[in-house]
Amino acid sequence: MKKQDIAQKVSEATGYEWHACKDIITATIEAIGESLAEGEEITLRGLGTLSVKERKLTPNLRRKSGELAIKEKTTRRVPKIAWAMTLRSKIANNV
Repeated sequence: MKKQDIAQKVSEATGYEWHACKDIITATIEAIGESLAEGEEITLRGLGTLSVKERKLTPNLRRKSGELAIKEKTTRRVPKIAWAMTLRSKIANNV
């Protein structure tokens, strides 16, 4: 399902034009991305919790020389999603 498909479903459910719904969805996704970039945690009831986690980097092995490549950065930031139990049970029961 693409953003346009979601916008059309929201349009049918609310009665708004799908172009307006698509703009709202785009703005929502941008706001979520900006908040996560700032390190904020976002909780959307019924969907889950989105956050940013610091993950430790592992050294790489150089294939030609066989030595370990040490990186300057020791951690990196990765997005994390903890899905809501209601969503998990809805998916599990429809299978």
